Amino acid sequence: MDQPHHYQPCFSSVPSSATQRWTLLRTFVQRWYDLEMPLDRDLESAAHETQAELGLPLSDSIREWIAFAKDLKALGRFEYVLRDCFEVARFKRLGCTTLLLQGEGDVYWAVRDEHADQDDPPVDCLHRDLETGRWTIGWRDTDSLTSFVLCHMAAFLGPGFTRVRDITDEVIAELTDAFPVSSEYNGILILEDTDLIGFVRSRTEGEPTLTIARQPSFPESALPECVRRLCP
Repeated sequence: MDQPHHYQPCFSSVPSSATQRWTLLRTFVQRWYDLEMPLDRDLESAAHETQAELGLPLSDSIREWIAFAKDLKALGRFEYVLRDCFEVARFKRLGCTTLLLQGEGDVYWAVRDEHADQDDPPVDCLHRDLETGRWTIGWRDTDSLTSFVLCHMAAFLGPGFTRVRDITDEVIAELTDAFPVSSEYNGILILEDTDLIGFVRSRTEGEPTLTIARQPSFPESALPECVRRLCP
């Protein structure tokens, strides 16, 4: 009989180097999804075709994204892990390069040209007006591209829940005490245990949001008491 897969925490420390952060995201994919996600990558090779199509060189941060997406696609798991539509394209009028298109077709996530040379640039949303079809720059989604990828994965990790109210400072302190591993990643509090992970993400308006995900082998009854109180 096959042994059940068990996730082991990997965010005990978060490196400052963008290259190492991309490696950490790949390690997370390996451990959470039990996939043979490669840690080594050739950015020039991965982005060669896209750069040729666009007729311009891309920054290392966007080339890391392309390599990450291509490796997931090679494993046949991109749609499972990230759900939306991979699309790296130029939006010249708005001065940005897109990363991902929401399945409904009315939101792009993109890196603006003014931020593109940063090691780990912020990601903004582009919004399409449903009446006019015109695209405009919308809102800041995340403060870095790697945290964008992490937050996007967090929404689809498996059994769990997201709570958008009652996540007070006292609750956050309880959660931090209840998980053996906790770390801060670009304003995201990551909470980890074997087969269990949580994310507390601040919002510009309102209280933070909490997302909890567990491996299928982790019973809901084993959740920490402070987490069970927050279950819908």
